[in-house]
Amino acid sequence: MFALVDGTNFFVSCERVFNPELRDKPLVVLSNNDGCVIARSNEAKLLGIKMGVARFKCESLLRLYAVKVRSSNYALYADISSRMIHVLKQFASDIEVYSIDESFLYFSHKNCDFTAIGCEIKQAIQDSLGIPVGIGFGKTKTLSKLANKLAKNSGSSICNIHDYDLNKVLKTVPVESIWGVGRQFTKKLNKYLIFNAYQLAMAEPKFIRSHFHSPGEQIQFELLGQSVKKIDTEKSKNKSIISSRSFAEKVTQYHHIQAAVATNIIRAVGKLRNQALVSKHMTVYVIERLKDRKTRVLETSVTLPYESSVTQEFIKAIFLVLPSIFVEGRAYAKSGVCITGIKDEDSVQLDLFSSKKQEKDHKLNALMKSCDEVNKKYGKTLVTWACTQTSTSPWKMKQQFKSNKFTTSWDELKICK
Repeated sequence: MFALVDGTNFFVSCERVFNPELRDKPLVVLSNNDGCVIARSNEAKLLGIKMGVARFKCESLLRLYAVKVRSSNYALYADISSRMIHVLKQFASDIEVYSIDESFLYFSHKNCDFTAIGCEIKQAIQDSLGIPVGIGFGKTKTLSKLANKLAKNSGSSICNIHDYDLNKVLKTVPVESIWGVGRQFTKKLNKYLIFNAYQLAMAEPKFIRSHFHSPGEQIQFELLGQSVKKIDTEKSKNKSIISSRSFAEKVTQYHHIQAAVATNIIRAVGKLRNQALVSKHMTVYVIERLKDRKTRVLETSVTLPYESSVTQEFIKAIFLVLPSIFVEGRAYAKSGVCITGIKDEDSVQLDLFSSKKQEKDHKLNALMKSCDEVNKKYGKTLVTWACTQTSTSPWKMKQQFKSNKFTTSWDELKICK
């Protein structure tokens, strides 16, 4: 049996844990630079506030109904997510972290009361973290995903899809609601008069295989209760790493672009080191603002002489080519970097005749690890590069309504009186 545990309105719930005044009140969480609504409480949904709507478009609704607004606080959300996974490990050893608020659990035993297990999981997370969750059980990951959607409409927020007549349930599920079925997939299924999950499950297997290939075949098997999507307990390493950020204001000066790009590089190369990876290929890009809200992407690439995970090596290389995509006086809206050609650091071929280079790499890698350890212990920006520090920072993210980092910063802990 599989279970999908999903944090209910997760970002909103995280905000409410440390601020009880937000409970039972309409609340929205905004995206980077406070641009769009990316999470809504049930109360905000009832007011008609749509997911993904730009903040300025619903400003009148927010004011009219006194909707509480919060900027994204990813440090808080990620920490609560990791704590939730720690609780889930008490119930199942095989766990796949699917997203920041969703995890698949696998139970090898069959004959037990899974609804009761769901109640135990829900209560443990509520007692430990104060986060409400929905839990769906199914014999496959796809069925557990459907059960999780059904759980959101049940009073207990727990659903074992096999407690019901599965065929009747599948007839109520439109194909676009099936996990793994996107817009184009839906159009193609509808073209062949397949509109719900039951029709897809009962279709001729040869027809599904010939018209929808392996993805369609896998979904059909899963809907029939034959598990083909296994639990992936090992987090796969990145094949590419992208770090980008939209600017809070228009950026026109080169040193601001430099600082923004350097920040992107620090974040991206840090992810390389965290996974024991190296690379020598990086692309940098900036997005220029044109008239009538149009944009233009300008990019260039660098290749280091050898694979590395040393931040300053990438910064130096990128700064040599960055002037080629920058024009003084023009306005820029975003910058970013992309690392490709990633390898495991243990798989890099060493150079027999470059002992000095290898000695330098060893020292720089040791320096990077020391910086990472200091930042992990005392704050991730305590040790940083001087090129990221400017007197004004129009490129930094706007977070006008941000709550405290209640669990990850000593300076922002809750004070009990």
